[in-house]
Formats: sequence, structure tokens, C-alpha cells
Amino acid sequence: MPETVGPATVGEVPEAEVVELVSERSREICQAVETLDAAELEHPSALPEWTRLTIVCHLRYGAQATRQMTEAALGGRPSAFYPGGRDLQRPYTLRPALGEAPLHVVESLVEECEALTALWSGLSALQWTLVAREHDETRSLGDPTLADLARLRLTEVQVHGSDLDLGLSPWPASFGRAVLAQRVDRVRLRDELPPGIWLLSAADDGDHVVRRSAVGPPDVRFRASANDLVALLVGREPAGTVDIEGDADLAAAFVDAIVGP
Repeated sequence: MPETVGPATVGEVPEAEVVELVSERSREICQAVETLDAAELEHPSALPEWTRLTIVCHLRYGAQATRQMTEAALGGRPSAFYPGGRDLQRPYTLRPALGEAPLHVVESLVEECEALTALWSGLSALQWTLVAREHDETRSLGDPTLADLARLRLTEVQVHGSDLDLGLSPWPASFGRAVLAQRVDRVRLRDELPPGIWLLSAADDGDHVVRRSAVGPPDVRFRASANDLVALLVGREPAGTVDIEGDADLAAAFVDAIVGP
């Protein structure tokens, strides 16, 4: 029988709204890249060392892998985001298949995004709590629930949609509220963080604490909107101001330890 975990919640944003946010951003991305020719797809993106085509390949694979993990969870089967192992498989997911034309990558991105949206649109409240259990030897996401997978995909399409540098819409406020807690949880797992306590205070989503082998009051407080704190946590430039209070060195160490989604 498929495994479930607690009530289905996606921050303060209902699952149906998360799916709609993923769908809207995916449509916007697909419409933007469909206007590009092969040369324009090979143009550098705003993400260092990645072209727009790299991002399209990455988003295509993410939609496919997330759909397959969802289907496996619904069937009570283990799966993996990278069945061949992240280190071995990921480099191949960032480029077209051997002999594949860039424009075909765009076509298949559209298909995969539509298939994922169709699958998620039919899930019940209970199904969102199902665990996408990964194979032990290829675990990379840490056995997320389907609600967790939706937040990961929402982060992926919002952040990499901006990375395309094609003038897509700014992040909606509900994005930050939906994913900030998850991003904080992932930062808590960073081995690179030095001892310290960091408090992320979102005007629209409350306080979130990152603690690394320390007790007492926070050493650093970051104050901003949920969206801007998410930008900080995924290594992107916040659209607004992030106010920093406390130990400047620990604030810098926190930011230096962060990598993207």
C-alpha cells in the first residue's frame, strides 16, 4: 500500500494553486522558447556556464522525472529522480540526446510539461501526502511527498524561467510563501554551514530558523519578502532589499554556503 505522511500542505498555498502556478510558469517558458531558433537557444543564459538550451534540457528532464516519480508513488513503487545515480546521469540530462535537434528538445519540453500538469490536476488531497520513496542506492531527494515534489518543481520553473533571460513575468508573491519553508529545510542539511544561528524573517511568511551546532539567540537575521529570501537561498539576486542584522562574517558564510536548486 502506498505510504503517506501527515496532512497534505504546501506552505500556506493549497496544492491546487501550486499546480496552477507550475502550469502557468511552464506555459510561459514553453511559449517563450518556442519563438527561438537553434542559434538563439544556444545563447548564454543568465546562469553562468548554462545556455538557454541547457535550461530547456534541464526543465524537460525535471518534468519527466517528476511525472515518473509521481506515477510510481501512486502505484506504491519506489523510484528515483536520477535512476542511474545523480553524479553519473545528471550531465547527460543537461544536453540533447545524441543526434537530437534543439528544436525537438523544445517540443518534448512542451509535451512533458503538459503531461505533468494533467497528472497532478487529477490528484486528491490524500494522494498529495503519498511518499515518492526512492531506491536506497540512487536517493537524491530524500523520499519527498508528492506535495514536496510539487514545491520542488515550482521552484525549478520559477527560478530557471528567470535564468532564461527572456523577460518572463516576475515571481508571484504566492511562490515564496509556497516554497520558503522547503528551501530553509534544504539549507539546514548543508554540511558547509559553520556553527551559527540564522533567522530568516519574511514579512509575508513569518520566521524560519537555520541552526548549525549552536544555541542561543540568532547570530544573523535576514529580513525581506518570502520571494526575496527564496532568491537568497537559491543563489539568485533578490528583486527587493534584504536587510541583514548581526554578525557580518556569519551572514557572508551563510550566503557562500548556498547553491542553486
